[in-house]
Amino acid sequence: MKKQPTCPCCGFDFEFKPVLIGVPFQCPNCGKQLRTSQLYAICIKSIALLASIAIPLYFGFRWYYVCLAAALLYAPSYYVAAILARATAPPNLEDASDILTLVQK
Repeated sequence: MKKQPTCPCCGFDFEFKPVLIGVPFQCPNCGKQLRTSQLYAICIKSIALLASIAIPLYFGFRWYYVCLAAALLYAPSYYVAAILARATAPPNLEDASDILTLVQK
């Protein structure tokens, strides 16, 4: 059975769909502001970037076309990487209320 992300404050088990990567959200159980870990978001973005460059290179595109194709393929690659990452390694959640307080000042 797949491990679901849990709230670090109250232990509430989240479904996979409402957890947004890199965007603060509220725990429906305790009301704390949460977010996924920054490392998780960086890993998914890095995998998406590498995939968006590797796919055109695999098909033999020239470098100037690789840049264009990578720009077009980044969003779909990010979407696929996020789905696969959530299915294989759900994100760790952390308290985002202290970060939001710093941003609001």
